Amino acid sequence: MPPHPPELRLEFGRARTLTSRCDLSQNLQKRGCEAHNIESPSSTTMVVKSEPLSSKGSGPTQYDVIQIMPQKISLSLRPGDQTSFEVQVRQVEDYPVDLYYLMDLSLSMKDDLDTIRNLGTKLADEMRKLTSNFRLGFGSFVDKNMSPFSYTASKYQDNPCNGDAPEGGFDAILQAA
Repeated sequence: MPPHPPELRLEFGRARTLTSRCDLSQNLQKRGCEAHNIESPSSTTMVVKSEPLSSKGSGPTQYDVIQIMPQKISLSLRPGDQTSFEVQVRQVEDYPVDLYYLMDLSLSMKDDLDTIRNLGTKLADEMRKLTSNFRLGFGSFVDKNMSPFSYTASKYQDNPCNGDAPEGGFDAILQAA
């Protein structure tokens, strides 16, 4: 085929018909697009960051421990293409674990508090078998004796709690954060 004039390269095909510019290479060439003007990028997979896996969890900070490799991959995929890549994962020995119990200490939760006391000790003993870097914390929150967290009318003052579903939960969220 003879080369087309430059004015047809931007809008190739029959001059009076607008033809799609996205198609298979052989279809584009049949409609008058020259092979050297066809852009057809291929899909790529590139490892951007791949530091070796850690064996122990005792780096200067928690961010120095590497448990997955590679850490960063850049993918450029064409529609319909697929790719695969290998990932290695290792659970490091002696990785630090922080466990924080946050408990509603109102009277309605008394039976749950007794359960936590019994299970907490057992859980701490089991966790120390997995890591020497284990910390256990305990926090509490209670309902507020003020509106809107409780009934403030004088007839409810003996038991002013449970005025709404969230109760003192917002305090709990702030404490855990």
